[in-house]
Amino acid sequence: MDDEGAFVLKDVLDWFSKVKTQPLLIVFLAIAISTFIPSPGPLENPFSMVSLVIPVFIGVAHLLVIVWVRFVNSLNMKLAEHDLGSWSMLFGGSGLAFCLCVVCWYVSHHPEPIALKILGEANFLRLFTLFLLSAETIKLPRYARG
Repeated sequence: MDDEGAFVLKDVLDWFSKVKTQPLLIVFLAIAISTFIPSPGPLENPFSMVSLVIPVFIGVAHLLVIVWVRFVNSLNMKLAEHDLGSWSMLFGGSGLAFCLCVVCWYVSHHPEPIALKILGEANFLRLFTLFLLSAETIKLPRYARG
């Protein structure tokens, strides 16, 4: 692969630092939910009947993200004032560590260059959704009120 087409990790990380991850998480979670339906979903056929239900999946995903954020915030609020821990770092960090382990395993077992067709695979989509959920969880403040 030439230098122009090479993925530069710094550019990807810079892009993620500028993008709000919660709306992106909601969209990817909705698509990830659609991958569990047995009929051909949006990844296999974007014009399938399942694609008509994507707005419902977006609503469900939005609700799930709100419930998750409130759950982690409630756990953080139960920590003592002198406690240095954070549930958001524990959950988010664990998810990111798992994603990193999967990526390292994949790269070490598949030495050929990564093809763009991997973006259409359900397992990649689910892993990326977990990455976004973990990144969003880490960003939750330790002393959130609400």
